[in-house]
Amino acid sequence: MVKKMLLILMLGFFMNAALCSMAHAEDYWCYTDKAGFEYYAVMEKTEYLKGGKYVGYVKQVSPDKSVRNLEWIFAFDEGFCWAYCKTDPSLAPAGTKARNSPLALSIIRCLYHYKYGDKFEPDID
Repeated sequence: MVKKMLLILMLGFFMNAALCSMAHAEDYWCYTDKAGFEYYAVMEKTEYLKGGKYVGYVKQVSPDKSVRNLEWIFAFDEGFCWAYCKTDPSLAPAGTKARNSPLALSIIRCLYHYKYGDKFEPDID
């Protein structure tokens, strides 16, 4: 009887531990370019830095389904939203205005939407 009770308690403990350790992560589609690359925002890694800067992590999925992780930096200064893709500067070199890059603009809008909901729309001029 004691063994049965101990077994039930241990089983309950392990099931609880397994359920509690599961992470809930979601990636949100932001953009698909002309070459068929899809971009997804990785929300659990997005962070705000002091001075009006945001670091956003994005997965780039190629048409053959290979995945590349990209680190984007956005800064709000001088009345503009500036974008820079640190991992691949060819996507948005330093000094890129987000409004001049459909990819950068889509990513920052996606990050804001899923971080703050519909209540907040950044001034992205």
